[in-house]
Amino acid sequence: MKQLPGQRTSVSLESQSDHRRCLTPSALGTRPRKHGRPLRRGVTLLEVLISLAIFVGSLAAILQLLSIGNRARVATRLETEAMLRCESKMSEIVAGVVPATTTTDQPFDDDPDGEWKWSASVAETATTGLLQVDVSVEFYPGGANVASVSETLSRYLRDPQLFIDAALAESEE
Repeated sequence: MKQLPGQRTSVSLESQSDHRRCLTPSALGTRPRKHGRPLRRGVTLLEVLISLAIFVGSLAAILQLLSIGNRARVATRLETEAMLRCESKMSEIVAGVVPATTTTDQPFDDDPDGEWKWSASVAETATTGLLQVDVSVEFYPGGANVASVSETLSRYLRDPQLFIDAALAESEE
């Protein structure tokens, strides 16, 4: 509808009340005034305490997860080192640096604390000239808060004494 000059438009009461409703103090985030001061809505002490309790509980859970992860990291590192030491000692036996005999709880030369020990078990098999060599490496922590670790490696090896005896017999002839 077109408005003519000098003509007033009437505003319905509904639109005025809708306009006023949008600008009420509660819509602006304040409560009605008491004693001349607007009351603002804020965080209560109970809400702060509940939030703090949730935060502390979450922090404790995160710290526990970090502790579990650290223990798993140390255990994995020790297991890896045990397997590397086991392979190294088996290579020494195969190369003849260490004799292929049964030994127990021998310390490693490169371990000043004596926490790493190795054992070797040499047994003859049903096949002539073939030995079964089992090398075990164990970690005994010296008072640390770490569990002991043990790794075992098995291998079949030709009996070096058989070849030595054959070479001596051939040289005597």
